[in-house]
Amino acid sequence: MGGRLIPLLVIAAASCGPRPEPAAAVKEAPWVPDAGAVVTAVAPEQPFHFDHTIHAGKYQIPCQTCHAYADHSPIAGIPTAAKCMGCHRFVDKQKPDVQALEAAFEAGDRVAWNRVTRVPDHVGFNHEPHIQAGVRCQKCHGAVETMKVVRMAKPLDDMGFCVDCHRANHAPVDNCIVCHK
Repeated sequence: MGGRLIPLLVIAAASCGPRPEPAAAVKEAPWVPDAGAVVTAVAPEQPFHFDHTIHAGKYQIPCQTCHAYADHSPIAGIPTAAKCMGCHRFVDKQKPDVQALEAAFEAGDRVAWNRVTRVPDHVGFNHEPHIQAGVRCQKCHGAVETMKVVRMAKPLDDMGFCVDCHRANHAPVDNCIVCHK
């Protein structure tokens, strides 16, 4: 692999596509932000255009096609250039951003994604139990399939958002060490 880093667009979470329904559907929590909660509509600057309305919206590519670790790992995972080139070897090769991605892939450059979704440093979030419980990605990441540019759409820096959802769905809220490092 080359040592040069090529920043590319972060893919936070795409439309989760069809999945088996959990025994009881996940309820929407009656969330009201605490004072000081931050939800930003501003996406981090990205050097390449990546339109989730095409990938996750129009083509309904499931989240876990690109974020392959979410169902069995604490992290969701970010796709490599090789994953993207699996399709883009054949699709939209004429587009400048696809050509730039292909050049990085062919050079063996590691992709340096710009992160969109963050939780506070003292929080140890794990995707796996949420995916296993049937929580759709949109619950925490917003309707990514409608976002031309992905942004943090939910107040993931506000504990109340998580606690309200857990209470609404009868999930545990009494063991602080599960979420707090």
